[in-house]
Amino acid sequence: MYLTRLSEIITSDHPRITYEVRELALESMVQLWRIPGLVTELYLNYDCDLSCTNLFEDLTKLLSKVGTLC
Repeated sequence: MYLTRLSEIITSDHPRITYEVRELALESMVQLWRIPGLVTELYLNYDCDLSCTNLFEDLTKLLSKVGTLC
């Protein structure tokens, strides 16, 4: 999934993933968060479904963690 891959890039310590690539992935994630209704849809369709991962929760924690580092 695209959002999962973005979060992997943002948190990666792999030397081949440069700072610029991480920054671009983070900016892409922030741009997605600005889409009206997307956050609500993620929560309703993933976090409220017992068979799915807590995608909204995980991504929000990631953005909060990265935000405190800046």
